[in-house]
Amino acid sequence: MGNIVDISKKRTNEPTFLHIGENKTYLVNTKRKAVEKVMEIINEKGDNLTAEDMNKILKIAIGEEAFKEIDEDEDMYYSDYQLIIKSIMAIISGTSLEEFEKRFQDATK
Repeated sequence: MGNIVDISKKRTNEPTFLHIGENKTYLVNTKRKAVEKVMEIINEKGDNLTAEDMNKILKIAIGEEAFKEIDEDEDMYYSDYQLIIKSIMAIISGTSLEEFEKRFQDATK
């Protein structure tokens, strides 16, 4: 028999959450299929993500019900909405928000 590489203890099956305020914590879907759908949108649109694209990403990442809750928040500023999207992208890419923002800024220079 050949070599066996055991990754069973290195796999992460732990859920990841995004906390955006009082009593507002959402489970982020970081499963492969969901991430592939998000990456497909980003790869297709690049830096030209529309509001509709961001909504699609949010629906994929946190689900319809959580999206609806955020979408119906009329007091939310657009910059906060963008921050939620960036945070989800950081979670999906396995980096901190600060690191993701730095990469994003470097990429747009």
